[in-house]
Amino acid sequence: MKPAGRLLTAALVLTILTRLIFVLLPRVPLETKVVASVGDSREYIALASNLADSRTFTRDTVPPFRPELFRTPAYPLLLAAPLLLAPPSSFIPSSPPSSFILLSLVLQLLLSLLTVWLTHRLALELGLAPATAAFAALLVGLSPNLAFLSSKLISEALFIPLLLVCMILLNRCRRTASVAGLVAAGVCSGLLILTRPIATFFPLLIAVYLIYRALNPRAAAHRLSPIASLVFLAAASVVVAPWVIRNGRKTGRYIISTASEHNIYLYDAATVVASQKGITIPQARDVMMAEAEKEYGRIDTTDEATMWQKLSAVARRHFFRNPARAAPVWLFGVAADFLNPISVGPLLIHSGAAPAPGSANLLQSSLALLVKGRVTQALRTAWKARIGGAPTFILVVLACAFVFNLVLIWFGFASLFLRRTRGLFWLLLPIIYFTFVTGTVGDARFRAPIEPLLCLLAAVALVRPLRPAPTKPPDLSPELVSELTRGSCSVGLGTPGTHA
Repeated sequence: MKPAGRLLTAALVLTILTRLIFVLLPRVPLETKVVASVGDSREYIALASNLADSRTFTRDTVPPFRPELFRTPAYPLLLAAPLLLAPPSSFIPSSPPSSFILLSLVLQLLLSLLTVWLTHRLALELGLAPATAAFAALLVGLSPNLAFLSSKLISEALFIPLLLVCMILLNRCRRTASVAGLVAAGVCSGLLILTRPIATFFPLLIAVYLIYRALNPRAAAHRLSPIASLVFLAAASVVVAPWVIRNGRKTGRYIISTASEHNIYLYDAATVVASQKGITIPQARDVMMAEAEKEYGRIDTTDEATMWQKLSAVARRHFFRNPARAAPVWLFGVAADFLNPISVGPLLIHSGAAPAPGSANLLQSSLALLVKGRVTQALRTAWKARIGGAPTFILVVLACAFVFNLVLIWFGFASLFLRRTRGLFWLLLPIIYFTFVTGTVGDARFRAPIEPLLCLLAAVALVRPLRPAPTKPPDLSPELVSELTRGSCSVGLGTPGTHA
């Protein structure tokens, strides 16, 4: 087996080992590590359970069953597969049986292995050397953040390999201008939206890029037609349209999700209001709720479609009214998305440790302090609520994650200045998009979709091909040049057979 093949095999083996470490360690109940550590897991399990039992997409367990508008259906459908294959005798979403958890973890391990292989495949498709592609796959397998998130029942497990497939298909379109590949990429983009609503505007960004490729005179021989962007958007829309129609018929609002409305009210605008008024995040939310009730009357919390529409309208006014305050809040949140090595709050619960007082909305509270220039207080608060007094397991994982993240950022950034990465600059489109749209929700979990791409860029800088040192040609004197010239002429004029 060639060295690159051995490195890829090592990447797949290490992927299994790193995932097993988080599943087996520390010795706390499996449900605590897999389900309780991230609150979203219980919601996905409830959705999967209702899909398997009654073919309805709702989190409610008792009537009236309200249609789900926040979560999109792709990942719950995946989680429903273990329930259909091996339905337990009794299933309570709030406390799922171990058999369901184990089957789901096996499914997610397969998705992790697929992610490693797809990273390797994407690197080869981009024209990188086999050793570089295998090393990028190795980095993905070693990532503490990705390994930790793979032990949780959250949608990133499906979203990451889907994004890599989309990138592979788009790269083939760039090289061959294949219509079939373009349609497949559009379908994959639609599936991304149905997995995580954060991808809602990603197809629009890709469509703009396709128009740029079509109009760029320096593009390769296989230049895309300007109509390619419409084909791409049409394919993505066909996938998403049934879901939008379902929401419109059930609630009157033809939307993909209320996720953006959740985020601007609960995080973005709340952080700005808290920073302006010097209050806590929950108090800031209460302020906006009171404004919404004053403007719209009593808010019906059972009607999620209209509730979030009203709350987000008030929140947007607070967020965009003061751009001088909102911009740094947003940028600090984006920076946290990169600098946070791992999701510390879920890691605490995963290890059986109770989060310290004040840990709820810690990121947003810290951002409010940073915007005011109170850096020391923000760092002291974060340390006290998250790391101070943490178990040894957490400290070891944090140290490994910090070193890995530092290497990833340093070499990923350095790769942008290498000549051989110029053909990879288009990968910055998903990296920038999925970083900036997280805003103040920024956490290591939300960096997960782009981490394989960061690993790929870092591998380009880390695996530098060995080249022989250039040798300086010997200095030739005029006399030696004249003698060599006469000698070559005499050889050239010699009779055949005079030299061996």
